[in-house]
Amino acid sequence: MSGILFINGSPRRSRSCSALVLKDLAGVMKEEGVLEEEPEVITPSRKLPADPQDVLEKLEEADIWVMALPLYVDTLPGHLTWWLRQYELYRQRTGTRKEIRVYAVVNCGFPEPEQNADALEMLEIYCGKNVLSWRLGIGLGMGEPYKEMAGIPLKSRFKSAIYDSCRTAAEDIRAAGDGPAANRFVKVRFPRFLYTFMGSIGWRQQARKNGLKRGDLYARPLQKW
Repeated sequence: MSGILFINGSPRRSRSCSALVLKDLAGVMKEEGVLEEEPEVITPSRKLPADPQDVLEKLEEADIWVMALPLYVDTLPGHLTWWLRQYELYRQRTGTRKEIRVYAVVNCGFPEPEQNADALEMLEIYCGKNVLSWRLGIGLGMGEPYKEMAGIPLKSRFKSAIYDSCRTAAEDIRAAGDGPAANRFVKVRFPRFLYTFMGSIGWRQQARKNGLKRGDLYARPLQKW
């Protein structure tokens, strides 16, 4: 199927969980017959250009956007917000009413994938405002374990819920249904207690590297006494 544009909305670019999400999505879409070759992927720059025209034209040429991005303070990364605003202004200037179907995966480090719900709703509102067709959002929790398990097949029991959601997106793209599909919230199968334990170790290691002690992590510098 032509006209599918993959968008990596992470400022970490190829080193990100979002890049892995797009890779896995592409694999499922090939399996489902939606893609026949490697998709075109754009990664909007954090260094905001004076003339974003080339990227805006690529966004406009596509029939379908498949986006992956991280959750930043319950919303979208700042640079991606800027790019989406530029595209909104581009549509206003050109008067285009082209319908582009939009799919998005928002990932976060929280164990609860529902933390991504607000960001997905923001994208849906953006689509409605700009006459784009919001189709399906996937909220992905435990982004770090997902990234660390990159070598584990998507069909494994650890990632089966994520695989099913990717298939749902691929099937919707192929079917081009009329009504929007319900957003899905998924995560890897990883023990929560082990995840929080390992995360705590990571915080302590970072504290030591920056000359802090374990007790400093509990400091409340802005608390009023």
